[in-house]
Amino acid sequence: MNKLLASIALSTMIISSVGVLPAGAEESKNINIRLQIDNEEMQMNDSKIKVEKPFLDNGSTLVPLRVITTAFGATIKWNDQTQSVELAYGNQVIVLKIGSTEGTLNGKKIDIPVAPQLKNGTTMVPLRFISETFGAKVEFDASTQSITITGGVKLADTKDGGSNIDEDAGKTFIGDSYLQWSMKYPTGLIKSNQSFRDSSITFKDAKNEYALYIGISDLDSKLSNDALIKEITDDVSGTIISKTYVSNAKYPYASVVTKDSKSAYTVYRAIQQNNRLYIITLYVQKEENYKSDEKMSFYNDLIDSFAPEFTGSKSDVKDISTVKDGWRTYTDAQFRY
Repeated sequence: MNKLLASIALSTMIISSVGVLPAGAEESKNINIRLQIDNEEMQMNDSKIKVEKPFLDNGSTLVPLRVITTAFGATIKWNDQTQSVELAYGNQVIVLKIGSTEGTLNGKKIDIPVAPQLKNGTTMVPLRFISETFGAKVEFDASTQSITITGGVKLADTKDGGSNIDEDAGKTFIGDSYLQWSMKYPTGLIKSNQSFRDSSITFKDAKNEYALYIGISDLDSKLSNDALIKEITDDVSGTIISKTYVSNAKYPYASVVTKDSKSAYTVYRAIQQNNRLYIITLYVQKEENYKSDEKMSFYNDLIDSFAPEFTGSKSDVKDISTVKDGWRTYTDAQFRY
């Protein structure tokens, strides 16, 4: 097994381990979001994002959960059994349940003006209640049915040398400026593991429905289309469902799909660019999700967004590269350096 796919295989074994610590950000920033009822376009500062259309219910505006997490960088935890979601931002923790007007704020029971709902597979939540709890200002223009949210990323008390600026706030893409790649950064996608050289990155979905792995290695020479497919098929496990080379994409790629004994599906893509081999691996845990048009539309949109280049502005792309000014910092917890 080549080293790149070996590291990806190892990542599948640690799918349940999630531990992300913010690295801090360089500066605070204001967030300005504009939405409109029944309009799928959201504008956040200078970026435009497509979202599920906001709507009115009993006088309250419901928006996709993504609006909240994108605006504030709030962390989320989803409980599939109870159909509840936990939102944490700063020292505020809100727990909401689909279809219920009861929730909790920092452990205390509260009444919510309107119950969260699922619409086309998207969690829709009451905008004003959550935004104002998180310290943002919400304005509604009845004549245009438009909504404006203004707020800022919180700065921490750094007496202990730490930082609590939420570096995910406003980030709609994620990538590596040194290894030259980027992709969309949807709500609920959590970076759970990153190798020292940044050449292997594991992401996990907050709902445990899928996982995503990015692997990067150097290439000595350009591979043929068949060799690129073989680079994947030689090392995969399970039954190969399909294998092909897609030449008409912006970045042509080899594609292999497998199914394992537990009916989990894995989609592999291999792209060669910049004298590097990029392997993107999507792991879908349940067959019903793989066969769902709605779910697969989301999954394909995510992996289709992968580009072997670092694109976007500093304000909307989260750069996870550990290389700064040509140097990579090494720390050792045991010896404290």
